[in-house]
Amino acid sequence: IVEENDYTGIISFPDFKIPTNPKYGVWTIRAKYKEDFSTTGVAYFEIKEYVMPHFSVSIEPEKNFISYKDFNDFEITIKARYFYNKVVTEADVFITFGIRDNLIDDQKEMMQKALQNKMLINGVAQFTFNSETAIKELSYGSLEDLNNKYLYIGVTVIESAGGFSEEAEIPGIKYVLSPYKLNLVATPLFLKPGIPYSIKVQVKDSLDQVVGGVPVTLSAHTFDVNQEMSDLEPKKEVTRSSNGVASFVLNLPSGATVLEFNVRTDDPDLPEENQASRDYQAVTYSSLSQSYLYIDWIDNYKALQVGGYLNIIVTPRSPYIDKIAHYNYLILSRGKIVHFGTREKLLDSTYQNINIPVTQDMVPSARLLVYYIVTGEQTAELVSDSVWLNIEEKCGNQLQVHLSPKAGAYSPGQHVSLDM
Repeated sequence: IVEENDYTGIISFPDFKIPTNPKYGVWTIRAKYKEDFSTTGVAYFEIKEYVMPHFSVSIEPEKNFISYKDFNDFEITIKARYFYNKVVTEADVFITFGIRDNLIDDQKEMMQKALQNKMLINGVAQFTFNSETAIKELSYGSLEDLNNKYLYIGVTVIESAGGFSEEAEIPGIKYVLSPYKLNLVATPLFLKPGIPYSIKVQVKDSLDQVVGGVPVTLSAHTFDVNQEMSDLEPKKEVTRSSNGVASFVLNLPSGATVLEFNVRTDDPDLPEENQASRDYQAVTYSSLSQSYLYIDWIDNYKALQVGGYLNIIVTPRSPYIDKIAHYNYLILSRGKIVHFGTREKLLDSTYQNINIPVTQDMVPSARLLVYYIVTGEQTAELVSDSVWLNIEEKCGNQLQVHLSPKAGAYSPGQHVSLDM
């Protein structure tokens, strides 16, 4: 029993030290005022004996999502291993399945008829789960019914030699109609008349990881001021393995005011209804002097290294192009200007290369803004374009540590010298 005086309405008690050999079970903390017993407070906590597991169990699904290709044949590998790095030679494995609406609460619909039992031999057991058959128990009928729901997997492994058991679970593997998600990157949804329109489509899987080697098709059409439609030639590209991006360039008709385009995956292993698809619309940017600027990034929007160079091509279009004297640029990162400069425009050139050094101040990302100022008849306009840059970090102080002198082996208690 501990007593403390109440001066502020909040009473602090010293930490309670749990005894070395406590009684296991639910303990009760009861608080009350000494003089007035009408007000009390109660809290509970449980003391359990900590028991080291006898062996570890891991669940390895073939993928981190279930889509059309895996709906009837989803492979699951169960592995069991002792902590002294030996496999469990023989054990009974029971695996249960359920459907969850989300991963926030613990509610799940268990599929009792889907229970499977196999022997684990030399640390490994293989299971195959047929979602189409199992979900009929829960009145679901197809992948469409399970879209964005989760498959729960629970595993119990009972060792044959000693009878010890351990459990493991996967809270949820997502069901998706399409294994892919599409998004535009570095693609502003406005047009610049007479300047090619660049479209960059990024493909990700259900866990937001970029996916390379996926064919992507682009179909598009434009409208002019009279709402007359012109179809553009369809295009097809494959996403890069490094960033999951497929790049397209469209040469638009001079009178185009609206561009409508559709991007769609073209995975040969998926049926049409399971391909990912997105529709977009881009409209004409309006300039008072009919002046425009386009930045083309030669290295295709890859991540830049500190110490390297950013190489861009700027292409202006203006009735007053002969009056353009300079290109100016700013690089902004974390809310401030970290680099700026000016390049003199080359005479009689329709485009120009600009190389910009990549510095530590630009990490982890920055925006490059390029602009020129054009003057016409009683008017002046600042014309600009910008791109987003991803910068890979490098150690700012270039610190290196070496052994001095180098030796093949050191003994306990021996001094080691370092050069920094």
